[in-house]
Amino acid sequence: MLKKKRKSLVLLFVSFMSPIIALAGWLMYFSAGQTRAVALTAVTLTAVHPTTPHTDITLTQQVWPNPVLSGETAVYTLHVINASTVTLPVWITDTLPGQVTPTGVLTWTPTISGGDTWQEGVTVTVNAPVGDEITNLFQATIPSSRADNLSYCTTCAEEDNINIPLYGPGVTRFRMVATHPTYEFTTDNCAADFSGCKLTTSAPEDVTCQSLWDDGINVISVCTDDNWWRPYTMTVTVGSNSLAGHWLVWNRKIPDENSWPQVLVYYQDGNMRLKPYPPLGRADVCFGSSVIVGPAVPDADRPFIDLQTIVVDPAAMALDVTYQNGESAHLEMAVDRDQTQMEVWAVYDTAVSFATFRSMYVAEDNADAALVETAVGDFALLELSESDWTVPWSTLSGPSWFFYRQTVSNHNTSAPDIFIEALDGYRTYTSTLSVPVMHSIHLPVILYAQ
Repeated sequence: MLKKKRKSLVLLFVSFMSPIIALAGWLMYFSAGQTRAVALTAVTLTAVHPTTPHTDITLTQQVWPNPVLSGETAVYTLHVINASTVTLPVWITDTLPGQVTPTGVLTWTPTISGGDTWQEGVTVTVNAPVGDEITNLFQATIPSSRADNLSYCTTCAEEDNINIPLYGPGVTRFRMVATHPTYEFTTDNCAADFSGCKLTTSAPEDVTCQSLWDDGINVISVCTDDNWWRPYTMTVTVGSNSLAGHWLVWNRKIPDENSWPQVLVYYQDGNMRLKPYPPLGRADVCFGSSVIVGPAVPDADRPFIDLQTIVVDPAAMALDVTYQNGESAHLEMAVDRDQTQMEVWAVYDTAVSFATFRSMYVAEDNADAALVETAVGDFALLELSESDWTVPWSTLSGPSWFFYRQTVSNHNTSAPDIFIEALDGYRTYTSTLSVPVMHSIHLPVILYAQ
């Protein structure tokens, strides 16, 4: 006679380290692709997943399990969503709770294309006691500054067809740096080329320049043009001396040389041209591209911002500018054989534009600027497509833009490359996730053996 086998009761204890879902009357967990269930009293687990929405980026973070379990591992999943159409350089930090291992600050610097999402998982071990709460701080920073490409093609080498306004809500400081070309050359050419132009220019006899200041190192002059295109002059003051005119010219002595090359020309319409001292062995170098310093109207046929006054401090190499609209800026210059730098403190509406890069491009070998290097890549300013010149990009994120040439140019060969960088105006987005710490629950799973 066969006896019935007793059912054996086997107790297996499962640590809830796997993803948990709370349902009415059941607690389910997933492990190694299997789903198991144990009848329990209804459990509700509330997760806090704060989100910081913005037109540019959105941050989300989750932790699993939630609540976290003391002595067990937890996984944070971090997302940065670029909801804009512009590729963004992003500085990301995750400040882990002090009660986990590892702890501290993790950093990433991805470039996220418009419409794309960056994701990262971080695994930690929870050291906090039961009943505590741990908080993860997730942040992403992007520049508020951007450049728009409003350039167009031309056959005139003396026409500024490269028009790139720079915008920066919150930008109060930026710098411009003029450096010698990245290419090497033997023959220079600074002569104007009107062969492809239909422009009207002023004859030399229409321009009058007067010396305003000469201290043996700095020589500052003010020039007046009878055919100046704006209806205003500006007043330039150095010490107790003042002159009205249409542009300022600053010559500065090269140390240990009897040479006073021009390093700055600053026009009443806001355009500024910079160049460094010439390299050893050269008498001088060309001017080339210019930068409008101030809130110029970006879509004007010829962008400008009218200057009213400039007060120059030669000893500090500083300029204080007042615009016709009442806004102002403070500028400080430094010059040597490698570069001329101008740092600007803007007391004007930089959302209108904080600067506008102006240059010319007819062809690769006939250009004062042809390319721009940014945090998200290198781009042509104009490019030839199907026998026609086109604008290859519309908007590029900041915080910096380096305008340069790779091909030796027949026009203003030695003219400098120009670097522009917003020094502030960043936006930081924050997501904070706080979760409670619970026991590592071990529940019996009943298995019946026949």
